[in-house]
Amino acid sequence: MRIINDILEFSKNEVEHLDIEPVPFSLPGLLDDVIRNFEVQAKGKNISLGLEIDPDIPKVLIGDDIRILQVLFNLVGNGIKFTEQGGITIRVKQQASDIQGKIMVLFEVKDTGIGIDPEKQDLVFEAFAQADSSHSRKYGGTGLGLPISRRIVQQMGGNIHLISKKGEGATFWFILPFSIPETAEEGKDNVPEQAAADYFAESFTGHILLADDDFINTTLAVSLLEQVGFVVKSVGNGRAAVDAWMQDDFDCILMDIQMPEMDGYEAARLIREQEEHRGGHVPIIAMTACVMQEDREQCIKAGMDAYISKPINRVELFMLLRKTIKLNSENVAPGQRSRAV
Repeated sequence: MRIINDILEFSKNEVEHLDIEPVPFSLPGLLDDVIRNFEVQAKGKNISLGLEIDPDIPKVLIGDDIRILQVLFNLVGNGIKFTEQGGITIRVKQQASDIQGKIMVLFEVKDTGIGIDPEKQDLVFEAFAQADSSHSRKYGGTGLGLPISRRIVQQMGGNIHLISKKGEGATFWFILPFSIPETAEEGKDNVPEQAAADYFAESFTGHILLADDDFINTTLAVSLLEQVGFVVKSVGNGRAAVDAWMQDDFDCILMDIQMPEMDGYEAARLIREQEEHRGGHVPIIAMTACVMQEDREQCIKAGMDAYISKPINRVELFMLLRKTIKLNSENVAPGQRSRAV
């Protein structure tokens, strides 16, 4: 599924303007998310994963935090994949800026892995390419992570650079411009860490079941949902989604369509069949990269209430959740929410 998502995302970037959504976000919080989500993999390989952040950088910046996460996840994930000894270090430093109201921030991901021959370094930024074809057999992957990351960084006003020699590790770095929230100009240390969540005037409450087998998609979605107040349980396939629904009470289910063991269509149908006997109704929102009308009709036929296209637009997602959960609470009597117990 990760390979499919990479291809779809790259195709979207090739034919459409890549959407960048600047919002206030916590830079330390974003970097902590990166470390937290890769530390288990690093420990599993007995390699280090470190973070160095310039204390002079304002804690809250205005930029597209989800796209930055996507780039850092790709770079750190590659670093861990190709490193057997030593480790990976993320460095973030403020750079000089001559643009009023903007600061420039350097992001650097350095690993001690297998490295890349200088004459092959341009190749790693080409779609479906590997610097060494044997790497795709040994390490897997599509060769799309770096092209996607480069496209994102370019769209945000920067470019990714590479410093490496074979056998001596690799350093990927890029510099991006950021605006500073007005509340941060006088005293950056006093800016709340949750400014990104406060961007949305209305906070949310509720219990969300997220069914998606892709690690990065799940991590980003959970982070988005938790920032605005949701409690989230995530599972990796349709069978696990049905089992989780049977054991707990959810305000909404976000259901990926293509998953192992059981797809989203079948999971939705099973839940609706159970509800016919037990009562209640849990809203199910399909998350799909398929945008053809027949695909949408299939979602509704399977019993889903709505659908949203991948890659997920956070504003669309929050508006859809607010509408779907509100309508369901108005139409379902107290005590009749869908819970198969």
